[in-house]
Amino acid sequence: MRHYQISELVKEVLFTKEEIQLRIAELAKEIEADYKGKDVVFLSVLKGSIMIMTDLTRCISTPYIELEFVQLETYHGGLASTGEVEVVTELKSDITGKELIIVEDILDSGITLEKLCEILAKKNPKSIEILAFLRKPMNVKVDIVPKYIGFDVDDKFLVGYGLDVDQKFRNLEDVVVFNPDALKQYE
Repeated sequence: MRHYQISELVKEVLFTKEEIQLRIAELAKEIEADYKGKDVVFLSVLKGSIMIMTDLTRCISTPYIELEFVQLETYHGGLASTGEVEVVTELKSDITGKELIIVEDILDSGITLEKLCEILAKKNPKSIEILAFLRKPMNVKVDIVPKYIGFDVDDKFLVGYGLDVDQKFRNLEDVVVFNPDALKQYE
């Protein structure tokens, strides 16, 4: 397979690296104010939120945070969610009585986050809040309301800054609108 020409696959840059870093710093300040003096567990939903989690937690000045990870899958290699949530890697740590912030790359339908919240609630954390870096409000099908939102976006296929197509393009520094039609020339 030929390597992709990024310019052919990008319809537009939605958020630049600089805009993303500014918003991440703002979110970190909000979280610090809300959780002042409290121990917080940040739970990254792999793989999409790893960039956000890394940059966010580096902006938080208190050393009393824990980093945890779970991996869920709903795309199973395609361009659209199957709607079936598969737990690939479970949370191993005890979160009983702890303040928990789920860090998610994108809130689309909300089905994945709803399932994750159900699983985590059984582990008896003190609280569960959600940070959705991106949210497509018109697509949310469940009663999930993130406490922290990076950006609201239209219903477009986005890649970069952790978001992928078949595990590729996560490393783009910007969030871009993806042109899936351009992929056809490489098949």
